[in-house]
Amino acid sequence: MKPPAPAAPLSLLSFPGGWGVPSYSPFCMKAIAMLQLVGVPHRLVFPSGPPKGRTGKLPVLLLDGGRQVEGSDAIVDWLREERGLDADSGLTPHDRAVALTARRTLEEHLYFAIIRERWLEDRGFAVVRRDYFAGLPAVLRSIVPPILRRRVRRDAHGQGLSRMDPDRLQRRIDEDLDSLAALLGDRPWYLADRPTQLDAVSWAFLGNALAAPMGGRVAAAVQARPTLVAHCTRFATTVMDD
Repeated sequence: MKPPAPAAPLSLLSFPGGWGVPSYSPFCMKAIAMLQLVGVPHRLVFPSGPPKGRTGKLPVLLLDGGRQVEGSDAIVDWLREERGLDADSGLTPHDRAVALTARRTLEEHLYFAIIRERWLEDRGFAVVRRDYFAGLPAVLRSIVPPILRRRVRRDAHGQGLSRMDPDRLQRRIDEDLDSLAALLGDRPWYLADRPTQLDAVSWAFLGNALAAPMGGRVAAAVQARPTLVAHCTRFATTVMDD
């Protein structure tokens, strides 16, 4: 009897990458890292136009029958609920609560400091405009980036970090990273003897910030904390290069 054929890899719709990372988007990097971490074969697909799903955002995991799982959190939930693949299995309820809080720090707070540097500050936007939209036809490269920049500015204004003075913003960044460094301590991984979801999210956001050629406050603050830099390198070499 022939062994069953291996399952075809799933397709993950993602923003393209550069700078040595698989996507310019930390959220797409999170989805890529989680699929890799739990061992689900996948291939990256870079849409030529804006996302067409219900949310209008990426990443999107394509399933059989045209079904879609939209968003990095929804992809993690699908892996756990539909495939039985939980990167946080074995964590105590306390550790799961700590992990959730730390992930929210990265995804819903520090992320907006990255957004400010890349989209709202002219130095960062010059790099974003050059690299993010390199695959567009020339005429669209002159039209699309300013439109998206206005949308990002509108959304970031409500969150608040984009309106802070530089000293206050730096304090917020340092507080976030000091908390993450304290949680990591001198261990290789945050909460277990193996990488969990928090390790994937930390690599996705901090590794993405470190890779960006425009530098900035976030990258400099991460570089000032060697244990966080080492963690990003460790995750990249032991999980992403596996």
